[in-house]
Amino acid sequence: NGKLEGSFPLSRMPPVLLGYGKDRESSSRVLVPASALKLFVTINPLLPPPKDEERERLTTRDAKMQEFAKGWVKATAKGDRHVRAFAPGSDGERTFLCRFVRPQNPPDEMRGSVSQVLRFVSQVPFLDDAALDGGSLDVWNT
Repeated sequence: NGKLEGSFPLSRMPPVLLGYGKDRESSSRVLVPASALKLFVTINPLLPPPKDEERERLTTRDAKMQEFAKGWVKATAKGDRHVRAFAPGSDGERTFLCRFVRPQNPPDEMRGSVSQVLRFVSQVPFLDDAALDGGSLDVWNT
């Protein structure tokens, strides 16, 4: 339903809470009786449920491999284990995940320094799906 709320009792409190004082009219001798943390969190808008791969548009290329991969995913995904073999491409068709992974060597002048390679990778441009189409589709781009 998009909200989480609760009261969590705190077992130990510091002897002095800076900025807070005891109410003069209180008859309690204890500094902080029954302290608790009250939490109320909402998520707006609600997060959409994960997409079912079956709803993604099938492609006619590699049809035999898709059938094999579909059976492999069913055999491999057990319990809470979520396994994917396909992702929606920019054309809306299911594409094998391995097509999105390619080795890329760093420039020759950076091969000796890990910090330079990390900086190089951080400079690779990235654009989120939401910026491309308003967030309505989950699209993997190459």
